[in-house]
Amino acid sequence: MFIGYINLLVLMPKYFSPDEIGMTRSILTLAVLMAGFSELGASSILFRFLPLYQRNNSKDLIWIVFGLPLIGFLIFGFITFLLKGVFYQFYFQHSSELKSYIPLMFYLTFFTMLGSVASAFCVAHLRTIFPKAINELIPKIGNTLLIILFAFNLLSFSQYFFWFCTLTTISSISILIYIKYFDGWNAKFKISKLTQRVYKTMIRYGGVAILGSSFLLIILYIDTIMLGALKGQAEVAKFNIGYYIINIMSVPFAAIIAVVTPLLSSAIRHKRWDEVLRHYRQTSLNNYIIGAFIFTLLLIVFPEMLKLMPEGLGYDSAMYIVLFLGVGRLLDMITGCNSEIIILSKYFVFNLYTIIVVSIVKVILNYYLIQSMGMKGIAISGLAVLFLFNFSRYIFIYYKLGIQPFTMNTLKAVVLSIFLGFSAWYLLNNLDLRIGSHMYISALIQVSIKSIIWALIFIPAVILLKISPEVNQFYKVVVSKSRNYIR
Repeated sequence: MFIGYINLLVLMPKYFSPDEIGMTRSILTLAVLMAGFSELGASSILFRFLPLYQRNNSKDLIWIVFGLPLIGFLIFGFITFLLKGVFYQFYFQHSSELKSYIPLMFYLTFFTMLGSVASAFCVAHLRTIFPKAINELIPKIGNTLLIILFAFNLLSFSQYFFWFCTLTTISSISILIYIKYFDGWNAKFKISKLTQRVYKTMIRYGGVAILGSSFLLIILYIDTIMLGALKGQAEVAKFNIGYYIINIMSVPFAAIIAVVTPLLSSAIRHKRWDEVLRHYRQTSLNNYIIGAFIFTLLLIVFPEMLKLMPEGLGYDSAMYIVLFLGVGRLLDMITGCNSEIIILSKYFVFNLYTIIVVSIVKVILNYYLIQSMGMKGIAISGLAVLFLFNFSRYIFIYYKLGIQPFTMNTLKAVVLSIFLGFSAWYLLNNLDLRIGSHMYISALIQVSIKSIIWALIFIPAVILLKISPEVNQFYKVVVSKSRNYIR
């Protein structure tokens, strides 16, 4: 996160124009969107059916989950080629500078797709650390090096753009090599009896997953696409800076959900509903505590973040994204693993219905609010969609399964975070420490001091009030290991 922050909020605004920054965000978004369409539900099929294949010792699932995306990429590429006139007219009217990089977009799409399926394969086998580290570190460290080369005029922008996309290729190949290391591609290129028995169910489930994941991708990434199409790449850069800042909240959430998903799959398959409820409540409470801590910290230090970026280019408008989407992310985090419970249960079709409705609402809201309100409009649209999305799932799970994630500890966490958040903002808002004319150093010192003070306010309060058993257990482990280390 720190490396990515330095890249996008400090180095890139210094050496690249807003249009150039916007292009790098747009091509990544387009690749993720197209890769998701091309996957044909392979990752969802993997999580759903892997326990069954393991129990029956069938070895052909890996060929299914890697073969489907390759077929999907060819199909989606062909469809895109047929409809290129419509696509170009819609998107490149305000983003013509990207048009010459269309081949690079397909290149990035292919390896994004391959890396996504390979990462899902690792997660399904409870090997989450390596693919997560690779997907985070290689693109970010690699981008730092490329920015430095560009800053010293050792790379043109076109050369930088190509190698920027190639970082995804390196990540994907690294994860495939890792799969060879821990699994040895332990598969047989032969259709098993299990596949012959369940393939119709797999096709049905995969079909629903395709529709669901496609519309979910629209929800997640249509902001960048529509903003680029309606307002141009400079606005994309400002939006993505705010989005990257607030996306820090999703990192621990995604990591926890990645670990919980295969455990939920097993619990739901064996109808261990008490275990499902435990995961539901744990992910809700602990993710909210983490999210509230990060969100408040981001609001407190945002003025210092702005000081690290060039003035007069409109980057301050990213505050709307941080504020509105931050609240939306908190709603997402406090409802826990609701999405995974629905997807892995027999009610998985409901996931498709909600995603379709929400994606349509989001596109309509975006279209009108972006044109009338710009950056603020897309922020309001994002908050409205996250509320609708999670509220509908909360009601459905409670109605069908009779479980809900909230306890008295949830109420304590919400009240505590609001009270401490306003208190810290009032206390630290006027803090102004400057070292002469060293603007960057002064801003970094203020960020560090505000972060430490907020941590000293929030973390001890959570521990002393014993809001989360997991947080207190973690605290005891840290204290115990620290004492042993000192001895």
